[in-house]
Amino acid sequence: MTIETWLFALALTLAIGLAAVSAGINAARASSYWTVALGVLALPLVLSPVLPQLAIQAPSVLEPLGQAFAGSGEGRPLTNITLPPTQAGIDETLALFGIWILGAIGRLGLEAWRSMKLASLTGQAEPADTALTAQVNRLAKRSGLALAGAYTHCGPTLVTGLVHPRLYLNASELATPALDQVIRHELAHLERRDVWVLSFARLLSIALWFNPFLFALEARRRLAAELDCDRRALAGLSEGRARSYARALLNAAGSNSGSSPVVGFGVAPRKAIELRLMSALNPSPNPNKACSIAARVGVLAAVGLSLCSVQAAYATGGLAAPQFTEIVLEGRQTSDFGPRVIRGMDLPPFHGGHDIAAPLGTPVRAPAAGVILYAGNEFRGNSDWGYVVEIDHGAGWTTIYAHLSGALFGRGERIEAGQIFATVGNTGLSSGPHLHVEVRENGERRDPADHLPGLARLSD
Repeated sequence: MTIETWLFALALTLAIGLAAVSAGINAARASSYWTVALGVLALPLVLSPVLPQLAIQAPSVLEPLGQAFAGSGEGRPLTNITLPPTQAGIDETLALFGIWILGAIGRLGLEAWRSMKLASLTGQAEPADTALTAQVNRLAKRSGLALAGAYTHCGPTLVTGLVHPRLYLNASELATPALDQVIRHELAHLERRDVWVLSFARLLSIALWFNPFLFALEARRRLAAELDCDRRALAGLSEGRARSYARALLNAAGSNSGSSPVVGFGVAPRKAIELRLMSALNPSPNPNKACSIAARVGVLAAVGLSLCSVQAAYATGGLAAPQFTEIVLEGRQTSDFGPRVIRGMDLPPFHGGHDIAAPLGTPVRAPAAGVILYAGNEFRGNSDWGYVVEIDHGAGWTTIYAHLSGALFGRGERIEAGQIFATVGNTGLSSGPHLHVEVRENGERRDPADHLPGLARLSD
């Protein structure tokens, strides 16, 4: 995968985040909108490492054996060049990946610290008494939920646990007249599976730590989830009970406001608490019913997938085809593309490229501009090819050069048309100095004589 593909993926996830946040500014959105937006946000980075590989097909393991015997003979002598010693350099893609890893490690450390802080807080909790446990179980049974336990502690009222959910109640809130509604609020989080969604969002924040729109989307998702849980807790209650619930929320927010790795009754920024208080005292229609949220989320997902398809075209080469204008090597062609039969030699019946014999050290030039995808031995796990360079020319077109003595550029570097990038060698299974060159379109071998200047079919 090239540096361009990575940068395109990063830019795309930023663009999707901006579009999702902008689309939700002036309208009430259900939490499902923000949840889907988070998922769409991750698509570019998820797909970017995969798509370029889908366009590359593994070569036959037998084909290099045929190339080994096709390169003998004398070619027109050219001025030899000296290959400079290989200099260690930092691959751009590797450097970008390193920066991403460092940021992800930093975010992982933050999430781990928050989790340990929560574990320390809940570790001091005590099991709820019999009466409170019975009250919690009664309300949970109404909702068809099962809890692993109910506890009281000095921290915020919250629910946590992916497999075995536990309810933690603040000891100072047990005397509130709205205790039933507070418990119903937490049970609503379980009904909505918010603990699972929150875990997904935390993992996503590690992978997309560089994207500020991710955190804006998550803040809006949390607020939408809390508003929905408030509506469920207050469903069918009188105005007086709603005021009691609002007072309980205000008291909880006084000590519990702020970010948290869990979902809880009063765990939210102060501005979010203000909106929740207004919603509790002046209930508005459920946004799931007030607007066609499914259609809006569908449009957002369609836009995201369409943009990802553009990335796929970019990564796998679905754009304009390159123009091969330069002669790769001037020498004597000894084997061309297509079926072949050589007596006394056990060779593959099909040759996937052209062989050009030339003296050792003869310069090899790029037929078109491109980026070095590979430079080294053991090409795709096969040492028979010798030293190989693979160039990505864009639009799905690549050229491959085998049996080289070495290369002047490393993986990830860009070269221009006509630029010398390697020299003829006799590496791998080769009977003499020569170059084996292949042309591929989206992984499919093409006859180099149809595309590279200076080549001809020997059978013509």
